[in-house]
Amino acid sequence: MKKSKQVIHWLEGMEIHRKLVLEKFADVQTEHAELKKRFDALVDDEAHFKENAQERYELYDKMEDLYKDIRTVGKWLEHVSILLSPKIYMNRQLHTDITPWEVVEMCTPRKFIIREMCAKETEESRQKRIATFEPGGFIGHTDNYVQQWDIYPNEDPATQHDVIVRLHNDGYWYDVNGNQYEMSSTPRKFYDFNF
Repeated sequence: MKKSKQVIHWLEGMEIHRKLVLEKFADVQTEHAELKKRFDALVDDEAHFKENAQERYELYDKMEDLYKDIRTVGKWLEHVSILLSPKIYMNRQLHTDITPWEVVEMCTPRKFIIREMCAKETEESRQKRIATFEPGGFIGHTDNYVQQWDIYPNEDPATQHDVIVRLHNDGYWYDVNGNQYEMSSTPRKFYDFNF
């Protein structure tokens, strides 16, 4: 995967920032665990349940605020871990289908060039899907959740298709046609055979 100089410097800064955030993140998680332990003790104290109601409410509010921070920072750390990994994937979501793409070039922190990957359903998956087929409706229904795919990079220059995607404020990546992509550490393929 190619990276511009701007991206290389940005990733170096992200790595330093990530280490600092991890130190603080552990402290917040410890504080949340201590509050939860105290809250659980108050809930289990049936003899003084009414007397400690105010303290329970205050603890619950503090725990909720910390939990929101933990979720936000946890998502950010996951996002940074993917960015710092040697391989980055984008999974395009089109209605109920998911198609795997790989990042081939990081132009800027918010602009990547991606390439569609090849995917072939395994024979075992195909047999399981056929075994779950039930007639009815328009044609019939099958269990979509038994799918397993062999996913591999597209090495054929004649069929390679590169697309530019940009990061939007909602946390998703979009191409010029408005297709939505989600960054991931693993490629994912899903095809809705019932659609």
